[in-house]
Amino acid sequence: MKAAVQAGESHLSTASDTSVLRVWHSKLALSARASVACESPEVMHQLVTRGWGDSPIRESDQRSVLYAAERSPTDAERGCGLTGRPSGLLVQSGEEPDWRGLIRDGVLASAHPERVEQVWRRGERAELRVSASPLVSRNGTNGKLARRELLRTREECRTWFCTHLKRAGCTPILASIEVADAERTRAHGRTITFRSFRATVKISDPERFHALLVSGMGRNRAWGAGLVLAR
Repeated sequence: MKAAVQAGESHLSTASDTSVLRVWHSKLALSARASVACESPEVMHQLVTRGWGDSPIRESDQRSVLYAAERSPTDAERGCGLTGRPSGLLVQSGEEPDWRGLIRDGVLASAHPERVEQVWRRGERAELRVSASPLVSRNGTNGKLARRELLRTREECRTWFCTHLKRAGCTPILASIEVADAERTRAHGRTITFRSFRATVKISDPERFHALLVSGMGRNRAWGAGLVLAR
C-alpha cells in the first residue's frame, strides 16, 4: 500500500526499489447540458483539454493526461451494452489544471483538483482498477500491422489484462481479478469498447509500475480509456 512521501524524494529512487507518483487528480461534476453533450467522446475529450486553456503543455505531459467518466446506470444490465450518460469525470495530469473557465461557462457544476503523491515499493501490494479497451494487434502475412482486433470473451480479456500487468512490473493475484461486461460508445464513426478491470497485484518493478500509472493501459486513451487507479 502507498506510504507518505518524504521531502526531497525523487520520482524514482536510484536503486529502483521505490517509485514516487506525483500527479494531479481532478474530480469534475458535469452540468446537465454538458452531461448530454459528453455522451460524445469527442466532446468529452475537448472538455478535458480545456483544463489548460491556451497554456502550452509539454508533449510528455500531454501523454500523462488520462481521464475516466463516472456514468449513470447503463443499459448493459438490460443487454444493450451501451455506456451510460456521464455525470462526472476524474482527470489525471502531470501539470496543475485550471477549471475555473469551465465553471464560469456553466460546463462544470464543480471541480476539485488535488495533488496526489504515492510511494510504491518493491514487494508491496496494490489494489488496481481501470476501464480499458482490450485490443490486440494482428499482423498480416508481410509482418506489418494489418488490424487491431477487439477481444470479446471474458477469458480473453482476463488474459490481456494479466499480460499488461506483468509487463508493468507487477504480478496479479489471480483470485482477485474481476472483469466486467463490455460497454460500447462511438467516436469518429467507429465503435469503442470498454471493460472495467480490478485486481490486487504484487509489485516487482516499481519503475515499470510507475510508468503504468502515469501512461495508462491499452489504447483509446484519448476517449477516456486506460486510467489506472491504485491504492
